[in-house]
Amino acid sequence: MNFKQASAFIGLLATSAIALSTAPAQAFNFASGNLSGCTTGGTSCTTNDGFNITATGGTLQSKTVNNVTGLGVTGQGVDGEINLGESINLLLPGGSGILKSLDLGFMYQPGVFGDEVWERATVTAGGLMGYLTVQNNTTALWEVAGLGISQTLTALSNSTQSGGGLYSILNPFGNNVVSSVNLTPYTYSTSEVPGIGTDYRNSDFSLIGAQAERAVPEPTTLAGLGIVAGLLATSRRRKANAAS
Repeated sequence: MNFKQASAFIGLLATSAIALSTAPAQAFNFASGNLSGCTTGGTSCTTNDGFNITATGGTLQSKTVNNVTGLGVTGQGVDGEINLGESINLLLPGGSGILKSLDLGFMYQPGVFGDEVWERATVTAGGLMGYLTVQNNTTALWEVAGLGISQTLTALSNSTQSGGGLYSILNPFGNNVVSSVNLTPYTYSTSEVPGIGTDYRNSDFSLIGAQAERAVPEPTTLAGLGIVAGLLATSRRRKANAAS
């Protein structure tokens, strides 16, 4: 293989999709006592597992309801939950990876803790948008229209006065590699819910936990790049010898 051929091969590799595998999962879960890695009170923190969390619209605050502990924002509404006008952004360790699970809590139905709607969370990642909506005492619906995902989740802690309204979304965005996840409440309009206001009775919830795997190139891909690099070096040496 001459220098031009090797260069063309490298170009082909660069423009083709690089196969991915996953490294061991890096995970955090506030309910498992990992909140110590993320000091509340400021606008950002980093968990023991390397997830960076940033609050918008207030400061980070944890809370516990019916033995479920989560992280929200204090500033616009209910302390320790993400209220209208607030958001939490979750940056994955290493800058990107595959989100394996996302746990959201304190999601209730009308009549529970003064809520007036079937609470809905908006989750955005890498241009994809998903919604988690409470359906009844024990289920919620996770939907990502852009991926054709629609799955019913069973509560880990029920959406009742005695529960934590806790749901775990497995592979929320499939195997798509994302860098960050943004969490905001869905705002119901008066056309959807007549007379609805813009306080906690609309939608609010908390981040309970997440798990991610870092995406890395397949060993065969790395080996192929190494071979090409070796061929380029050999080609350069031959050209140098021919010129001398």
